[in-house]
Amino acid sequence: FFTFNRQYRVGNGGFSLRSRSKILALLALIPYDSKIPEDVWYAQNLHRVNGSIPSIEIAKTFSVESMYYVRPLGVHRFPWNCQFRADLAKTCPESMLIMPDVCH
Repeated sequence: FFTFNRQYRVGNGGFSLRSRSKILALLALIPYDSKIPEDVWYAQNLHRVNGSIPSIEIAKTFSVESMYYVRPLGVHRFPWNCQFRADLAKTCPESMLIMPDVCH
């Protein structure tokens, strides 16, 4: 559905830190394609304006969405993977306050 450069595989637009000036520079250079999720578009193109995207190893220490990491700073959209939820609840019991227990 779109070309994906595996070198820039970090997205997670729901919980990320971004530079306003880099976003504006990127939009001036490449129009946003609404067929592509905005976080993917941003991550795939940020290098064009000398922006940097962290490696997956670094990014997952900040925020996770579909990949489990034992102690992330944040989580964007809790996955429906029951094992992920159970593991997260072990290190962050408070997560059960905001994610329904749908795995029982």
